[in-house]
Amino acid sequence: MEEAQNVKDLKMQIVTEISNLSRLLGQIPSDDSTVQEARDSFLKLSILIDQALDLKLC
Repeated sequence: MEEAQNVKDLKMQIVTEISNLSRLLGQIPSDDSTVQEARDSFLKLSILIDQALDLKLC
């Protein structure tokens, strides 16, 4: 049961990070902070997907 909850949590984190990344990429960067936030979000998303697929990319 704990593994099912972990999978559910991981899926929710992925959905949240995709939403965050989409929001950031939709903004016109007025400074480097938006670009840095988008890069951080993309990195987090990549790590979450790696964990979900168990590819051990990192």
